[in-house]
Amino acid sequence: MFRKTTALLTVTAAAIFVAGCGGNGNSGENTKAMEAPTDASATTPPGKGPVDSINWALSSGEPTTLDPVKTGDYSPNTVLMNVCEPLLRMNADYSTSPGLAESWTQTPTSVVFELRPGVKFSNGKTMTADDVAASLKRNMDPATEPINGDFFTSVKSIDATGPLEVTVTMNKPDILFAEGMSTEFGDIVDVADAAAAGASYGTASHPPICTGPYKVASWNAGSSITLQARDDYWDPKLQPMVKTVNFKFLEDTSTLTSALLSGEVDGTYEAPSTSFDTLQKTDAGKLYLGPSTQVFNLSPANPETPMAKTELAQALDKAIDRAAIVKNVWHGAGTPNRAVIPPSSFGKGPGAAVFQKAYDALPDNSRPDVEGAKALVEKVGAPTKTMTLALPAGDQSQLQIATFVQASAKSIGLNFDLKQMPATEFSSLFYDASKRKDVDLVLSAGYVEVPDPLSYAILLFPKDALFNWTGFDNPQVDANIAKSREATDPAASARAYVDAQAIWEAQKQRVPIGTPYERLFLNKRITGAPASFAYINMPWAAMIGAS
Repeated sequence: MFRKTTALLTVTAAAIFVAGCGGNGNSGENTKAMEAPTDASATTPPGKGPVDSINWALSSGEPTTLDPVKTGDYSPNTVLMNVCEPLLRMNADYSTSPGLAESWTQTPTSVVFELRPGVKFSNGKTMTADDVAASLKRNMDPATEPINGDFFTSVKSIDATGPLEVTVTMNKPDILFAEGMSTEFGDIVDVADAAAAGASYGTASHPPICTGPYKVASWNAGSSITLQARDDYWDPKLQPMVKTVNFKFLEDTSTLTSALLSGEVDGTYEAPSTSFDTLQKTDAGKLYLGPSTQVFNLSPANPETPMAKTELAQALDKAIDRAAIVKNVWHGAGTPNRAVIPPSSFGKGPGAAVFQKAYDALPDNSRPDVEGAKALVEKVGAPTKTMTLALPAGDQSQLQIATFVQASAKSIGLNFDLKQMPATEFSSLFYDASKRKDVDLVLSAGYVEVPDPLSYAILLFPKDALFNWTGFDNPQVDANIAKSREATDPAASARAYVDAQAIWEAQKQRVPIGTPYERLFLNKRITGAPASFAYINMPWAAMIGAS
């Protein structure tokens, strides 16, 4: 799903009804991993011993919240998923395995979770089925302002049906729900604590109480967050080797690079691509490349912008030199995208071949077609005003991408000013229409959380979708998305999805750019962190140890 500071997305596995957690009451293992680039790895060498403390950079700045029903962005998830845990556990290759649920059984209209006994929250309370049911229901309560409500639209009821059993009943089949339980909206919290905190829940004054391997020891607003390892964590295979994790908010890429090179900071995800060569060559640590489901797109900001006009969006799509962006901005560590939702999200299930065939049939847009783009602009007329392209401040790689786009647009008669916005202000664009009224295009860096493109699509293209900013309304798209979501056969679901994709891609409701590999930098004294973008939903800090 799109997410806050640089936007994002959530997706789930296409083989949900036949693979992994299917209806045979097994342990729920899902072996459906995503394909990794040939020069990338999902893991780093295992940690070998204890580490007293590490300093970790959050390159997207301070989290806006740590309330699981409101998170879904780079910084919040990077912290939160070490503190709170979902029912299912995501692995570095995007497969899932048991988490707080030891097993689960699924039918087209129900999921029954059998919970792990003896799990304790960080305040010493034992987790119950009532806690689990109430935590999931928070995603359906308007009073909590949940951002993941779209993934609960098919839910009829969530009930504690035993001391360690929770049953989710659906109004209709929903291929997206169960594997979404490996992401932040499957996180379980001490609901009594959440209720007592009220509006302050998830803020610096009242971080969440959860079951994860770490607890929030302190949150100094504007400065840092410190996590402390728990001695009573339930999983013997994931006992934290790092006792204290200190998060620093370093949005400026130059400052972050200097901190990594000096050892002031021990590691970061989303290491600056503008420092790619420097970080690859330094003896201070190692830059790892991993598989990623991140996506960079250009999103028209409102119904009134000229860029909501199909021909102008098509023209800009033709004008952009994606191969040059991949080469010059990501140093070749990425791929140009033909569609808004990339192949890295297709997974390995029965629908993957259907997704890939449809993707391969789309026009190869890696190189520009300037003359074709000019013809489209000439057909409808170029806007007389200079338009505005918004992007987050401080991220030099996104500034480079925006500069490429600006130049490409100018070459076909479309003029843009670049508006760099502080993280919090930029974040507000995604959820407040009034903030977008003076913006024409948004450079959105998003991500697909689990491998199935449908869950990204439900946030973008249906008439009432959260991130449908232009009022795009196509009954065929809505019908096919609904058909894809309700199909119990993954291949049938994929076929309905690609029928919808053909429409929104032809009309260029968003202009795709590309997918960079995950960039993880680790100081030479530590190792063990997952190198894939799956880290966004993993207790990654608990995997780090001494080199």
